[in-house]
Amino acid sequence: MITTRANIEELTTLPGELQELTTRVVRQTRLWRRERRDVQAELESHFREGLIELQQDGLTLEQCIKVLKEQFGDEVVLAKLIRRGKKRGRPMIYKVFVYTMAVTFGGAGSLGGLVWWRAQGEPNPTVDYVARLNEPILAIPEEQRAWPLLREAILQVEPMPKVLQELSALPAPDDQEWSMAESWVAQNKEALDLVRQAVQRPRYGYLYDWQSSLEYRIEDARRRGDETDRQELEFQLAELKTERNELRPLISLVLPSLRSYRDIARMYILDSRRCADHENWSQAWQELESSCHLGGLLLQGKTLIEQLVGAAILNLTLSEMVQLQQAHDAEFTDEAWLQIHNTKLWISAIQIETVIDFEQMTFEDVVQFVFTDDGQDNGHLLPKQYDEMVNAFSQTAPDGSGDSGWSHEAKLATMAAMHADRKSTLATYYQLWSEIARYRELPLYDAQRAEADRVLDQFKNDPEKQIRFAMVCNLMPSLGRADQLLRELEMNLAAMNTIIALQEFRRQAGAYPVMLSELLPDYLDALPEDVYSGQPLKYEMTEAGDFKLYSVWRNLQDDSGSSVKMNEPDSPNDPEDWVYWPVHD
Repeated sequence: MITTRANIEELTTLPGELQELTTRVVRQTRLWRRERRDVQAELESHFREGLIELQQDGLTLEQCIKVLKEQFGDEVVLAKLIRRGKKRGRPMIYKVFVYTMAVTFGGAGSLGGLVWWRAQGEPNPTVDYVARLNEPILAIPEEQRAWPLLREAILQVEPMPKVLQELSALPAPDDQEWSMAESWVAQNKEALDLVRQAVQRPRYGYLYDWQSSLEYRIEDARRRGDETDRQELEFQLAELKTERNELRPLISLVLPSLRSYRDIARMYILDSRRCADHENWSQAWQELESSCHLGGLLLQGKTLIEQLVGAAILNLTLSEMVQLQQAHDAEFTDEAWLQIHNTKLWISAIQIETVIDFEQMTFEDVVQFVFTDDGQDNGHLLPKQYDEMVNAFSQTAPDGSGDSGWSHEAKLATMAAMHADRKSTLATYYQLWSEIARYRELPLYDAQRAEADRVLDQFKNDPEKQIRFAMVCNLMPSLGRADQLLRELEMNLAAMNTIIALQEFRRQAGAYPVMLSELLPDYLDALPEDVYSGQPLKYEMTEAGDFKLYSVWRNLQDDSGSSVKMNEPDSPNDPEDWVYWPVHD
């Protein structure tokens, strides 16, 4: 009997043995369900075709099944070949999609795991940097420290009247506001006397301590009548007393009210003007000397802000000293000149050194509070700790703070997962610090100094650095401006000494010297250097027998002692030259 194709195709199912073989092969292919159905259909079609051909050759059904099974081969190998063929035959866009999704979800899963791991842990601060900062101060005998008396004096100071605060310059005896200024100084006489005693002590001696500093600031806020500030400080003090961890970061230190120091300096200047108005020259100079000593003490502070306030007080007072000499030099008594001569000796002893230890110690301290520590100076950044430190340092939240709470937390956690480890962060900070310091140490007239800001800006503006070294970007200070101001102060002090030396020369010789070099070595140990040229300050004799002393200043050009404002957008208030003598109103 001959079996036709039509007869075979009418069969709805294959013989049981072939059906079972087909099912086993399909199960082992491990393809998508749709693809497995296709493979099933192809295998069934293959067996039907084989049955037709073999039966047409005269074989029985049992013989056909046996032959087909023998020809089919190893079912496991065949399943692998089918699976491989199917994958290779898929469209390219499908392959790209599948691989992309696999990489995406795999990467997201890995990143999620990393983010979760990086968010775990607690900091383990071990170094008390505050104790290290205070160690040399505690070695100073109590009777040599000015701060205890300064603290007592500041808490007695009556705040400066608002009318005087709004003036562009301190009033003189012939001004309308003078009576108010005079009354304010009289109200603070006891405080000024106490400061006068304090500044005679050789060392500043301020101890950097949270509790005593907060207690002082609370009393100061109460003195000023600032209830909002007082309540906030009291809240901070209460929190401090409930904290278990004895170590606290340097970054959260509370400094004394530096505004009070400025007010005291202004009072001394006003009192000096009062004394001069009554021709009490010795007392007038003594008041200015006390203000200078106050500024000099602040230069001993361990923080840059204290130094800069000290520099501002010194610059203000030095300018007043020059004006007093220019206006009343001929009237000074021998006693007054002896005081002026002693001031020159004191000014020569001032040493100005930009504080960098505090900045570096602060960064190291923040790192130990923001990173975990594996005991080998390594660890990962903790997002919540980082967020708190950035807020404490800048008083502003980091980028992303405007997002919802969850979004902000997610960004912080992701940033922490991608941030460099503790060891790399410290190494990068000091490498960048060293590179910037090389340029910052150059003279002010060297154009390469600008490279310090460029290097720092380039680092902070690098998108990769903003994530991988966010700690460095947020806490690396730009000290270029501070260094410039302190170098200018050195020049201002040298100019003051030179003016005193010129006056002493004239008192002895009857006229000013033709050249500054004539002051050496009897009146000056060295010529005053112009930090903007590297040469001595410019000195010229006038036709009237007076002199002109000036610096070429920030435009680095000698404009013949011109006090005209620079015509430059970056320096709208800077004169072309800085003239020390004669003083112009």
